[in-house]
Amino acid sequence: MKKALLIMAFLMVCGSAFSQIEPVEKTKDYWVYVRLEDRSGVTESDDAGRSKAGDVISVLPVSPQNIPSATEKRSYMIFKASLTKTKRSEMLEIWEEGTEENKVTKAYRKNKLDTSKLGVTVKKGLVSKKIDATKIETNIKTQTDLNVYKVKQIAYATLGRPLIKLANIITRKAWAETVSTINKTGEDYNTLALWEDDKDGDLVTDTRQETAECYDDDGEMTISGFIVINGSTTNSSYYMKITAPVGERHDGKRYGTGARLANNTNKYQGVLSIQDDYTVVEWLGIAWTTAYYTIDVVRVRSCSNTTFQNNIVTAPTSDATYGVILYDNSVSGHSFINNLIYDVGDSDGSRSTKCLYFLDYSNSHTNNVYNNTFYNCYSYSITSSGTDNSTYSNNLATECGASCYSSNIVSNQTTSGASDTTGTAGLDNLTTSEFVSVISGSEDFHLASGATSIGAGTNLYSTFTDDIDGDTRPSSGAWDIGADEFVSAAPSGAPPQIW
Repeated sequence: MKKALLIMAFLMVCGSAFSQIEPVEKTKDYWVYVRLEDRSGVTESDDAGRSKAGDVISVLPVSPQNIPSATEKRSYMIFKASLTKTKRSEMLEIWEEGTEENKVTKAYRKNKLDTSKLGVTVKKGLVSKKIDATKIETNIKTQTDLNVYKVKQIAYATLGRPLIKLANIITRKAWAETVSTINKTGEDYNTLALWEDDKDGDLVTDTRQETAECYDDDGEMTISGFIVINGSTTNSSYYMKITAPVGERHDGKRYGTGARLANNTNKYQGVLSIQDDYTVVEWLGIAWTTAYYTIDVVRVRSCSNTTFQNNIVTAPTSDATYGVILYDNSVSGHSFINNLIYDVGDSDGSRSTKCLYFLDYSNSHTNNVYNNTFYNCYSYSITSSGTDNSTYSNNLATECGASCYSSNIVSNQTTSGASDTTGTAGLDNLTTSEFVSVISGSEDFHLASGATSIGAGTNLYSTFTDDIDGDTRPSSGAWDIGADEFVSAAPSGAPPQIW
């Protein structure tokens, strides 16, 4: 008995001692991508969104899907290291300050890597040996660093840029589109974040449009924080574009097919943040797939004239607040066309959630919202915080929660698609029989035969011509309301058509 008591006492003492020991954080092998040169923007805002020497651009798990490409090796120093999640997050932390509505980007990254401590020759390309994690030292950027960036930015804007423009005139440099592949066998870039960083710049002076074509060869593109489109000088001819080529697009039914982005690891972060003027995002599936709380899946902030079209946005398992939010801040000209935004909810009812939210602190919205489908938002489908001068047409909302549209939206509605905020039946809150299926896991948000939305919309053929599937809408006559233009199936046993 005495022996048993001694053993129990010993185990209790040992258990107490071990409980005081901090658990060792696990490590994992990653590819680390480092920028080796400063790159200056035209404006201070552009410059803050552009990477500089020592910035860690991406940290990707070592896997058969993440193999550094030839294009990446020409742009970055790339090495392998075993890192903890904490170390990885520290290397990738962006530097932003201010409240959410008035947030300012101070620099592309908050910390810079001291490449001189790595113990290897510092140059672009793949480092042959694995780097000891103890040699990876990062330092918080100082005001001196920011001052140096500012001097270089002014020098480029006042001297370098005019000289480049003059050279372009002499050589008659023409418009050019560069197409890069993402998530494809033999891809140019492993991730959109690497493409965005490598291709952003003074697109206007360089007379180039940068296009990222996204594939689903490796399945869903998972990320752990916002992909930020920021740092480029753009106009209506030269801009950043993210798309999926024909054959890599979703089926228009629901999230889960085609090229798609998903954040399934990082709470409080969304998927895509658009901050450059004239950015185009189209034909993507975009989802928040973790149960953590997030503010918004897609955000558009302090920029103008973006085009967001033919996308599917959802947050099916999370406490998401907004599907797409526009922090407008006195800029306008945005177009939201043919998007399906659904299952943006709030599991405990503590937050007011919206599918599409215009958060305008200056009360000056002038945007276009055409032929979108909204389903199952906990609160509003579309709402605006200020006086809304936008144009809404042919938008279909069902299962809206409190109301489909806020009073600011309804009072400025000029065509069909938003006329009622009471939740009663109408074009803005139809029954779920409008769709082929709303069964969770097998949703199909194409219009069902006999849907009230068929032939009930305004013809906008002079503005755009296709629906979310790429089907051509009629050039004359009434359109269908929502993202899908109903196409009837050929009758059973019908003979093949001969052209």
